[in-house]
Amino acid sequence: MVIMWVFAAFGEEFLFRGYYMKALAELLGNNNRAWLLSAIITSLYFGVSHAYQGLVGVVSVFLWSFAISLIFNKNRNNLLLLVLIHGVYDSIGITLIFLNIA
Repeated sequence: MVIMWVFAAFGEEFLFRGYYMKALAELLGNNNRAWLLSAIITSLYFGVSHAYQGLVGVVSVFLWSFAISLIFNKNRNNLLLLVLIHGVYDSIGITLIFLNIA
């Protein structure tokens, strides 16, 4: 769980939303349209990076990432909520796998 919280929850949110999404939005003009386009592009990238989960995994991760990106768009300087949402989501998933429920 600690590894998941450090690398998945914190690491992925810091990299994809805190760095990629923010830098791309600034590159595209730093307006609302740029932030939306940045959310779509980084979510596609994040989804494709989960290709090992198959097409369903790519699509579901894209949708999840896009939803998280929209939350980040509301407060563009605070990753704490995203890290907590991501960490709790993954913790539930890992727990269900451990209990052989998922």
